[in-house]
Amino acid sequence: MNNRAWTASRVVVSVAALITAGWSLYAVSRHYGAPILIAGASVAVFDGIAYGCQYLATVASTAGRSGFGARLAALFMVGVSVALNIKHAQLIAGGPTAALLFAVPSIGLLAIAELDWAGGRADARTARGEQPYRLPAYGGWAWLLAPRTAAQSVRTAALAHIQHTHTNDQPLLSGQSGPSPDTALTKTGTDAVREYFAMVNPIDAIHVAHNSQPALSSAELASLLVSYGVPVDQVQVDIVLGRRGPAGNVDRTGALPAPGPQPELVAAQSGPSGLAPDPLRVALAQLQDRFAAMDPGEVIRIIDKLQPALSSQRLADLLADYGLNVTRPAVDLALRRPQAELLAVLSGQSGPGPAAATATTAVEALIEYGVRDVDLAIPAVCAHLGPAVREDTVRRLFDRKVKPIREAETAQTTEAAEADSIGKGGGGYN
Repeated sequence: MNNRAWTASRVVVSVAALITAGWSLYAVSRHYGAPILIAGASVAVFDGIAYGCQYLATVASTAGRSGFGARLAALFMVGVSVALNIKHAQLIAGGPTAALLFAVPSIGLLAIAELDWAGGRADARTARGEQPYRLPAYGGWAWLLAPRTAAQSVRTAALAHIQHTHTNDQPLLSGQSGPSPDTALTKTGTDAVREYFAMVNPIDAIHVAHNSQPALSSAELASLLVSYGVPVDQVQVDIVLGRRGPAGNVDRTGALPAPGPQPELVAAQSGPSGLAPDPLRVALAQLQDRFAAMDPGEVIRIIDKLQPALSSQRLADLLADYGLNVTRPAVDLALRRPQAELLAVLSGQSGPGPAAATATTAVEALIEYGVRDVDLAIPAVCAHLGPAVREDTVRRLFDRKVKPIREAETAQTTEAAEADSIGKGGGGYN
């Protein structure tokens, strides 16, 4: 449909709505004894108000405003029109069919008007450089296999969009005035880059800087980012980019001071026979007190980039030494390693039991192996048994069988914590 056809259809619907509403108003006015002149004047006033509301809402949407007041008034006029159509249908004994026939033009006019206003408002906002938030397109399989992760990603993206919009378009309080044109023109490119880096994660900032300057060393990248207000050092750049820095030549400019002497930590950082320290251990020691603010999966992926040869169990043990309690299945899930190892368990190639032949035995084998995450178990069981098993069946079986085990583990942990607190409170037993 071209613009001429759209305009013609809009005119036809508008005229039909005005005539039908005016006819119903005239009939009801005459029914209550209003003179012909008064009834005609009421029709003219009603149609004029309805047309005025439509015009004001169109002007507002073209300017990029919501036009809430004009749209609300148009909705009210359509409601009055429908009420008059129903009364008119009752007067002629037409029933619901006549009422619906009389009301459709007014309702249809409001529907296409709302769609037209939304399009005009979107065009005006785009012309001003505004970017409304749109849901990321992850696909149905991503939502099915990892619903929690997808929901968290959508929420994170929405918060980032809100913070970005708030930073670039601060709402003014009463009595304040907006920035003058001279102030806006004094904003430099450095200021804009600083504002951008202030809104993104430092890890994302490292990747952005590396993509724009791939020839820079880690120390040079760290220095560049610090100049733009991103607090990172050479070791952190090495970890994020998966680079291995030379031993004994680690820049500790941004390292946080240790809380006190830690002989065990020093021993863990040292190589065989107390020789040159392991760069990975040094980096972990520097980032240890920042793990609490990071997603465990993100930490796992960073360490895997630095040491891709580590097994899942070794990586979990390594992180446990620095206070990050993650399990081997959690490492598998974060690194997308579940299939090979868990399929070996289900096929009987590893583990104490034979090959799993049913969904129940497969779920039991994975739980016995230490799997506690249903999102980790579902793809392994479905890949092992094929299309004969459904994902919702595996989910129900896994949740039912793992629930008592989780409760027992939680109770055991609670009892151990209570016993530890009692021992510390009583000063021990002598």
